[in-house]
Amino acid sequence: MAIPLTIIAICGQNACIRWHRHALTEKDLPRLVRHDREIFLVNSGTGRSVMWQIGDPVLTNDTLKGRIVQVSEQIASRILDAHTARGAKQQRNRVLLYAKTGSFFTENELRAQGVPLSDISRIEAFDVDAGATVGLSLLCTAGVFGAMILIIAATKSSCPFVFTKGIDGNHFEGELFSGAIYPQLQRHDRLPLQYIEPVNGRYVVQLANKAHEEQSTDLLELLAVDHAPGSRPLFDRYGTVHSLRAPQPPTTAVDLNGTDVRELIIARDDSAWRGDENNMRPEANDGMELTFHKPLDVRHGKLVITARNSFWLDHLYGLFLDELGTYAPDIERKNLEQPAERLKNWSRSQRLPLSVSVQIASGEWKHMDQFELAGPMAWREDVLMLDLGDVVGDEVRIRLDCGFQFWDIDQVAFDPSDDDSMLVRTIPMESATDRNGRNVRASMLTEDGQCYFQPHVDDAATIAFPVLEMASGKERSLFLHGAGHYHILRPAQDFTPSLLYLRGFTKPDALPNYSRDRWHELEKMEFAQPL
Repeated sequence: MAIPLTIIAICGQNACIRWHRHALTEKDLPRLVRHDREIFLVNSGTGRSVMWQIGDPVLTNDTLKGRIVQVSEQIASRILDAHTARGAKQQRNRVLLYAKTGSFFTENELRAQGVPLSDISRIEAFDVDAGATVGLSLLCTAGVFGAMILIIAATKSSCPFVFTKGIDGNHFEGELFSGAIYPQLQRHDRLPLQYIEPVNGRYVVQLANKAHEEQSTDLLELLAVDHAPGSRPLFDRYGTVHSLRAPQPPTTAVDLNGTDVRELIIARDDSAWRGDENNMRPEANDGMELTFHKPLDVRHGKLVITARNSFWLDHLYGLFLDELGTYAPDIERKNLEQPAERLKNWSRSQRLPLSVSVQIASGEWKHMDQFELAGPMAWREDVLMLDLGDVVGDEVRIRLDCGFQFWDIDQVAFDPSDDDSMLVRTIPMESATDRNGRNVRASMLTEDGQCYFQPHVDDAATIAFPVLEMASGKERSLFLHGAGHYHILRPAQDFTPSLLYLRGFTKPDALPNYSRDRWHELEKMEFAQPL
């Protein structure tokens, strides 16, 4: 851990610190006074030209007193006009108290009696935006998994982590049922296990909660797929297994602005496509168009991707939840009552899944399917079978589409071969023990609503599966089949947003546009020196 800890320490010391202007409440005043903030009173009854600085402030139960000095009109205007990040940085550590409309204080009155808290309509401060600062720190450290694990509990909202045991130790494999944030969105997932090996006659898996979530796993079992040497099996989102024998890279690949991105996605090498940050399309969508060779007689083909959701999307969803303010608990309760299809429709309208379309004979794009959310922590190989019956000629053009900066894509390939015969066997767990030594096996044997519940960070279960004899002349691939959902634990922000503003998020493409706005806002930001 020495290297990851060193890297995260360096990133922490040199992190991008974002400043902004935000609202506070009266209960914050004692803290602000204690920490030597500069306190200003804005006399709203006389326009912005009258501003008082309250030096050496002393706070009683109902009054703020101190040394009263009138601020010049020029300085007052500069402070009040500081709405950008640069302005917030310049005015950092300053606090504004706004007198209620109609209230008027003379200098003598302020010196004699102070500022009655009952006459204050609102309080604002220029300070560090902790959410965005953490998000940018995430971007700095995203390539170092060991470092990420150390900070994930404080910043991430995702899904159960899967670790497997091999001869040389434990390995992180990926995440299960990403995006299933409500019980009615519970879904099945079949995660390819790249590193698992038999240890003492058993396959060993650890299911761990590494985020501020309540995770519920209803079913967990191992799938052993014995297949022909040289082929590679993958399950699609419907639970059908496909064999990959001849995946081919695209002959052309351009992003939605026409920029050549082929070199980024022809090999699994971490040199990935990460979206076009300069796109200004009204839908605020990202994506690419690819051309593949297709034999003339082929009417179906397998699209294979190696991809993951971006860390930006994970951070952005947290910012979106914060926008709900004091309405967050009520909105969550209403969402728990919504039909699953309505929630899925909203997700699709916000371009959260990776949408797949094919250009048909008429030249139009026909939507075919989508890749489900994969989570940001590991590259995930996934497959979809595409119907090419309406495609003519020896080429197929495929479009991938998602919201602004929502996906990272490392490789895309197309396999026109037929599926091989494969032997698929389900291996029920032999034992499952949580970190307190309790037997939790029964809660994950069948999908019956009796879930293994992980309500706390670092809750984990160690699960053992027996090793079955492999079919003669075959090779074996293993997948972890799980079904479940999770609940993100994020405290509601203490402010009341505009309902009209919140209703805007029900419109198609609202979240991609919000993503682009926040991204460009950060791009323009000038950051403070390290704290």
